[in-house]
Amino acid sequence: MISESDIAATVKYGRYVRRRAFIALYILLADAILIPAATIAIVILAAAGQMVLDREIGSALIVVNIFAFFLICVAAGLLLYHTGHNRQIKKWLRDAVVLNAEIYRLDHITPGYDPYQVAVRFTYDGVVKEQTQRPNLLIGNHKMLAKYVGDKVPIAYSPAYDQVIILR
Repeated sequence: MISESDIAATVKYGRYVRRRAFIALYILLADAILIPAATIAIVILAAAGQMVLDREIGSALIVVNIFAFFLICVAAGLLLYHTGHNRQIKKWLRDAVVLNAEIYRLDHITPGYDPYQVAVRFTYDGVVKEQTQRPNLLIGNHKMLAKYVGDKVPIAYSPAYDQVIILR
C-alpha cells in the first residue's frame, strides 16, 4: 500500500500537499480569525469606557481587519482547494499499480508546448501509455515536475481513473 509520505506529485495537480502544510494553513486561519475577535473586544472595551478609541486606532483596526479578511479568504480557499485534490488522489490510490516511467519536457522537443510542460511515458499491461501535463489556469505548469526530467522514476498508475502519481 502506498502511503502519503511516498507521494511526491501528480501529473494532474502537481506537488502533493502534505499534512504539515494543512496544519500551517489551519494555524494561519485561526490566527486570522482572532484578529476580528480582538477588534470586537477592543470596541466593547471602548464602549464600556475602559479604553479610549481615537481616529488613529480606529483606522489601524480597519486596515488590520481588512488584511485579516484577506488572510481568512486565502487560507480557507487553499484548504478547500487542496482538500479536494487530496481526496481525489486517495481515490486514485485504491487501484494504483506501481510502475517505472520516463519523464521528459515537451517544450524542448516541440516549441508549440508551454514552458516546463512535461509528459510521463510508461508501460502498463504491455501497452505504452503517455500522460501529458495540462497547464493550471492560475499558475501555468507545475515546474516541480521538471526536476524529474530524464530520469526513470517510480509512479503509481490508476487504471480506473487513468491518473499518474509520481512517487518518491
